[in-house]
Amino acid sequence: MPSRSAGPPSRQPNPLWIISLFLGTAEVTMGVAASRASGWAQGLFAVFSIAFPVGVAAAFFAILWKKPYVLYAPRDFGGRANVGEFVAAMSALPHVGELLDLVYFALSDRVRPYSYGAEWVLRDSDADKVYLDMGRDWARRHLGIEQDPRSLQTVGIRPGARLVVAWAGR
Repeated sequence: MPSRSAGPPSRQPNPLWIISLFLGTAEVTMGVAASRASGWAQGLFAVFSIAFPVGVAAAFFAILWKKPYVLYAPRDFGGRANVGEFVAAMSALPHVGELLDLVYFALSDRVRPYSYGAEWVLRDSDADKVYLDMGRDWARRHLGIEQDPRSLQTVGIRPGARLVVAWAGR
């Protein structure tokens, strides 16, 4: 049986590699400049060469905390992974309104805007539970606001639940 080789790995740099290259180049440049300077300029370079990477690291970890998917190139997601699905999985959906908006955008060619509860609902296929008391209409009636700010756990959607769209009234 002939073997298939995958070939050499791609050399396309991802954002993490670019960030490390930038920081390494900046640190070497600042080190050379500090060694050739004297007096207050040398002190300024020394302070900057310490403060700059700390600031970049703080920004890096803030991005990593909020949007970890932006630090990977599309090829890093693997052959079978869909980038959109990966981003949706990595993005925290702590609020009902955000989840319903995401589902609506997937259904937008089949349902009217703001039609949750009237045209379609979410159903937990494992627990056979339909989630009716949530969404924009619920938020308007009970809270007087446009977006449902409640957490998914508050309305009973547990982590790992398999939600499916069902047509309302069926």
